Amino acid sequence: GKFRQADALYTRSIAVDQALAPEEGLSQAVSIGNRARIRFRQGDYAEAEADIRDAIQRKQRLLGADYDDNGSSYDHANLVEVLIARGRLDEARGIADNALTKARRRHHQAHPDVAFALTVEAELMVAGGDRQRAASFAEQAVAMYVALADQASEKAIRARLMLGEILQSLGRGDEARSQLESSLAAAV
Repeated sequence: GKFRQADALYTRSIAVDQALAPEEGLSQAVSIGNRARIRFRQGDYAEAEADIRDAIQRKQRLLGADYDDNGSSYDHANLVEVLIARGRLDEARGIADNALTKARRRHHQAHPDVAFALTVEAELMVAGGDRQRAASFAEQAVAMYVALADQASEKAIRARLMLGEILQSLGRGDEARSQLESSLAAAV
């Protein structure tokens, strides 16, 4: 389907990147990271993990210390999502904390990288059974997307859906309903 076509497109994009730029080019690393996200969505977690780790390694090698200012926290948060899906919560925990710390250090105001890292922290807390802490992280993420005037992006909707599900599981039905209705309205 749609994801397989996108995966094939990214694979061709990587080949084009290799032909047009040095083998270790930044555009190639970005393409590999994009393919990792597609594979994650397809449920191919082993390949997604291999790709995101490869992309991180390449970007670190290419950008050095500048990688912290150019997507490191976002890439690591993506890795955390894969590790959660693979059930490797202990490994994910340290990477998630580091990704959020880097994002907050780099962006003192509301920023999409911080909001995404907060969402991933909430996912990790849910996976670990700590729904109270998960609610706090998810609430912060949703508030940040609101501050960014970004309520219709996939990531903002996903954060709001997660918050609604968490609130529902905590017995806070009215608050959950509000979040779920808002996410549905934004998705339409």
